[in-house]
Amino acid sequence: MGIKERLITRARKGVSKPTGQWRRGLVIGAVVGGVAVIASASAMASPGRALRGSNAVISASGALTACYGTKTTVKFLAAPVRILDTRNATGVSTAGARPAGTTTTVATSATIPGAIGIIGNVTVTGVGSPGYLTVWPGGTQPVASTINYGNGWTVANHVQSGLASDGTFKIYNATSTDEIFDATAGIYPVTKAVRLIDPATEACASDETQTYLSQGPSFSSFTPACDLNFPGALTSTKVNLGTIGQFTKSSASTSATIQWGGHVNVAATNNVVFFWLEIDGVSAVGGQPNGLLFAADANRMVFLPMTAVFTGITPGLHNVQMWVSTPGTASGVAENPGCYQETVVVEEL
Repeated sequence: MGIKERLITRARKGVSKPTGQWRRGLVIGAVVGGVAVIASASAMASPGRALRGSNAVISASGALTACYGTKTTVKFLAAPVRILDTRNATGVSTAGARPAGTTTTVATSATIPGAIGIIGNVTVTGVGSPGYLTVWPGGTQPVASTINYGNGWTVANHVQSGLASDGTFKIYNATSTDEIFDATAGIYPVTKAVRLIDPATEACASDETQTYLSQGPSFSSFTPACDLNFPGALTSTKVNLGTIGQFTKSSASTSATIQWGGHVNVAATNNVVFFWLEIDGVSAVGGQPNGLLFAADANRMVFLPMTAVFTGITPGLHNVQMWVSTPGTASGVAENPGCYQETVVVEEL
């Protein structure tokens, strides 16, 4: 099962910020079939510039779009392999020059099994009159030449061609000639691959799926709640501060990982305060707190990154929640007070 990720963000403009503590910004991202692409950008980030510590860039029109589909990779052979030589019947049933107007089917599966394309060199020799060859995967022959030749020539040309579903390709010769093909590499499909485009100048290909595009400071599909709080007295019994947001799980066989980044505040405490990330009131693997705030940090804004891994979560819509408790006494617990920058990533593996 591949990775499916959702990125949920929150950033509110126009909020005063104490010097040296806060940086207002936006979070951009792409929901992709194999990778979550995120970046936290300050107001000083310039279009097209990669952000420090990130793997995404912004363009003049906003966040880049992720296009997800089958990509290709090239695997070179240890040495060229001659898969066609009409002079000695290599790759064909009978030896000899191919009559004018012949289409030859060339098999590749013994040399580059599983490939969807081939790279190599095609050669003509023993030419009786000027003409051309056309190399193509099959189907309708293109109106194009791969190599042109004159009377008596022996000439070669580098060629790349797709392959038919059975691993073959075609060679058409306009005039009588012998043909040679040396394979040097195969082109193979790679699944679960992604590329980024600027939607202002390019669109995803017909065989790709366009994933999430964000043009603003938060995703339109999910803006997480912030400023959740529990003003009363906290005890050792866990209390739900509230639902940060929701996500949809796609498969019963996968785990879910929540990564939360934001600020917390506790008005007063004589001990540590524990923070849990939970899904529908269910604790993460191990059942331990995912973060804590010490008594020495009471009445301070503390940035508290947390990660929680969950198994056994059924497919469907679920609530991401934050719960708190203390082994001592505490009061005035708040999540992301003031709704400053907050990032939540829900990852399904």
